[in-house]
Amino acid sequence: MKKVLLIFEDFQESGQTETDLKKVGFDVLGINNLISLSDQILTFGPDAVISCGIQKIPSLMIGRELKKVNHYRGKSILILPNGARPAPSEIAKTRVDVLIEAPVLPFRLIEILAKLLSLDPAPLVEKFNKSKIQEHAAPPLPRINSETPPGLSDLIRVKGGGSSSGSNTSTAAGKNLIEDKERVAGYQKFVQGIKIDVQETSHSKVAIKERQEELKKGWDFQLLEQLDKLKRQFAEALFKKNN
Repeated sequence: MKKVLLIFEDFQESGQTETDLKKVGFDVLGINNLISLSDQILTFGPDAVISCGIQKIPSLMIGRELKKVNHYRGKSILILPNGARPAPSEIAKTRVDVLIEAPVLPFRLIEILAKLLSLDPAPLVEKFNKSKIQEHAAPPLPRINSETPPGLSDLIRVKGGGSSSGSNTSTAAGKNLIEDKERVAGYQKFVQGIKIDVQETSHSKVAIKERQEELKKGWDFQLLEQLDKLKRQFAEALFKKNN
């Protein structure tokens, strides 16, 4: 791919432009001063030089210095400050093929550079756009370890309503959770008797406690203890696995 030398006054802008051009395949070198410009060009051998500066190294100054490098036969793009209108006599003193007014969008710079170097700009712009889409795409979901920690299979089987293997405790727990129709019917019967007055802003603590005690009569504390034990085993196994 073609080589491009960037001479930018702003270090951050130079780095971003270098990254954008590299995404579409250009070989890019960025410098921030004009020291040994002739040697840099001789060593790197760029096909194009893109210059952008305002105060320390104005673009027109870079163009004038570039014109002094007799062995350079490549193209030159000068990016001028927004609103700058240099006199034709000043432009004549520079080495320039294209003058652009800042700011320049990345895809536009890629398109201009490609045309200047006799390349087809369409695939380069498309490649750049795809790279930007990939940058903003959602990160992939983490991979799940196929090895199931101890206790997790039991929890899964309980949720699924039973299994062909595993402890009798987990299987029984799953059946009790799903098939305990009597407890479900008792709960539904209990809640049917609850009437809520939307005008009330508070409830009697005594009444709430009585209803809680009535509801607890349908609870299977042994089953709850078994489920709690399975949860603790799963958490311990998962913690050990991560460490």
